Amino acid sequence: MVIIAVHELGHFLFAKNFDVEVSNFSIGFGPSIFSKKIGETKYAISLIPLGGYVKMVGELDDESGNNPRSYNSKPRWQRILILLAGPGFNFIFGTILVFLSFGVFGIPFPTSKITDIEKDSPAAVAGLKEDDKILEIDGIKVASSAEVIDAISSKKLGGKINLKVARNGLNLNIEVAPKLFNGRPRIGVSFGEMIRIKNFSKSIMAGTNYTVLAISGISNGIYSILTGQIALGNSLSGPVTIVNTGSQIKSSGGWADLLLFVALLNFNLGLINLLPIPILDGGNIATLLVESAIRRPLNQGVKVGLQFVGLALLLGIMIFATYNDISRLLKK
Repeated sequence: MVIIAVHELGHFLFAKNFDVEVSNFSIGFGPSIFSKKIGETKYAISLIPLGGYVKMVGELDDESGNNPRSYNSKPRWQRILILLAGPGFNFIFGTILVFLSFGVFGIPFPTSKITDIEKDSPAAVAGLKEDDKILEIDGIKVASSAEVIDAISSKKLGGKINLKVARNGLNLNIEVAPKLFNGRPRIGVSFGEMIRIKNFSKSIMAGTNYTVLAISGISNGIYSILTGQIALGNSLSGPVTIVNTGSQIKSSGGWADLLLFVALLNFNLGLINLLPIPILDGGNIATLLVESAIRRPLNQGVKVGLQFVGLALLLGIMIFATYNDISRLLKK
């Protein structure tokens, strides 16, 4: 509900900035559980918490009349900015949450503790075990997985490296001969244990990098789904999984990880709303761009028809996502 409220707040504030009359601001759909009218706008929390909306006077052509404050009386560039503001606020809010997590709780780093070893890898052959913690590589101290990876990547192939490893309270020296994996020297181990390092100045750069990588990763994921590279059934989750996952993250990782999870949900919502699907912000923006190109409004019947198609598509996806959620829970 917070994420939806942020999204709708973007539309609302930009509509107000361009002097568009807003009649309703609702979190959720359906009958109102609570509502209060302040000025010209009715603010409501509604029964079905699966979205929200800002209703602007004149969104439909036949509502416009001669009202200079109606949505459709405004220039198309202003209407596009109003539509972009919703996803934009999600990106801004998500970025703030990342900076808050990194700045207050620290920057997350995987430690040098081994959590998985590939079968028949150099590490397995050398006798490394899960839960071993790599302390030094050829006499150079390491504390994070990134330092381990960088140190091994800088070594030449063909020779062995000496690892100082902590195991059950003892320090062991183990020699490993790296092999080429995906073009870089590797020993075939994974790291999962996380530590957080508090450094406010570094948290700004780390937060920026995290945000860019997160948005890029989600964009690539959406593209892979749309192009069929990833099966929709394996990747689609709905409200049930979101709530369940959020609860698990809060109990295992605390507020720091929960803030990052909510940030990812914001980035997800922002990107999905930019897709050119009727009824979504991206679909409405596409319609306005088409109207700008042909220099006249589209037929009202065509626009209403597109809205119904978009609504049917979103409802179908929501039902499918909820079915996936429940199926996953029943299998556990």
